[in-house]
Amino acid sequence: MNDHDTALPVSLPRPKVLVVDDTPAKLIRTRIILKKLDCEVLEARGGREALQTFQQHDLAAVVLDVQMPEMDGFAVAEAIASDTRGRKLPIIFSTATVFDDANRIRAYGTGAVDFIIEPSDETILLSKVRVFLELYRSRQELAWLLAERTRLAEQAHHDATHDGLTGLPNRRLLLDRLAQAIERARRRDSLIALIYIDIDDFKPVNDRYGHPAGDALLQAITRRMREGLRKMDTAARFGGDEFAILLDDPLSAQDIWPRIEDFAAQIRQPYVLDLQDHASPVTVTVGASLGIALFPYDATDADALIRCADNALYRAKQQGKNRWVRACGDGTPTSTT
Repeated sequence: MNDHDTALPVSLPRPKVLVVDDTPAKLIRTRIILKKLDCEVLEARGGREALQTFQQHDLAAVVLDVQMPEMDGFAVAEAIASDTRGRKLPIIFSTATVFDDANRIRAYGTGAVDFIIEPSDETILLSKVRVFLELYRSRQELAWLLAERTRLAEQAHHDATHDGLTGLPNRRLLLDRLAQAIERARRRDSLIALIYIDIDDFKPVNDRYGHPAGDALLQAITRRMREGLRKMDTAARFGGDEFAILLDDPLSAQDIWPRIEDFAAQIRQPYVLDLQDHASPVTVTVGASLGIALFPYDATDADALIRCADNALYRAKQQGKNRWVRACGDGTPTSTT
């Protein structure tokens, strides 16, 4: 990904620096100095307050006094390092005494990355903290870019597998789910149903009220389809006024027919459409022709099942529309208006 692929947001959250010191004058001085950097300065007057602030904020760095009553800087650093959020948090120890080797080793072991000898020079303090602010901003930008790349990839995949108007899965995704459903049905010795649907008398709606009405009708049909399906089922749009339904693992062949009757009846109920170029809502009614194929009765693989459902739909249209036809395994279709 280059800089032209994805732009960073106008501004990421300002990094936060925690200053810990039990001396108010030192806190004020450090705060005034760090305000010259583009960061938010948080203050704590002791170890326990520092740990509370650490838990409540995402910090870029900590400037930590070593000599403090009750809980010294070493203890604070060890507590921060024991938390998974704090293991990589840069800690700059502030001390009025020069550390010997033993204390330096101990400090590094608790997460210290640098030292400041008090009273510190303003330039030194700013330069040390600035480094960790830049590292923090780089991590923020990288995290944002990775998240944005993931979002764009997911959006591209969704766009490639879903219909833009209705949001339903498209033919590609339905075929993927059909293949998976057949594999599950084979393992479970269960039944699935594939239903091809063609909306009857859809063109007159477009001709009379315009394409926006046709789009609104397709969206309304989609809502009814979704209301009648279980979570494991899939409704898909193939384009135009053609849809498909995959009933994944229905209980039995006898259970399917009442569901299909109810489903077809719901599609045929009147639709009330609110159209921008009409002063009042428009009521339209359409029919539905359905072709049904059952696995494993009508076919034992995805391609054959698709052909059976498509042929059954063709027969439904040939027999006068507004009916459903099953492509029986013996080649003799049954139909119901």
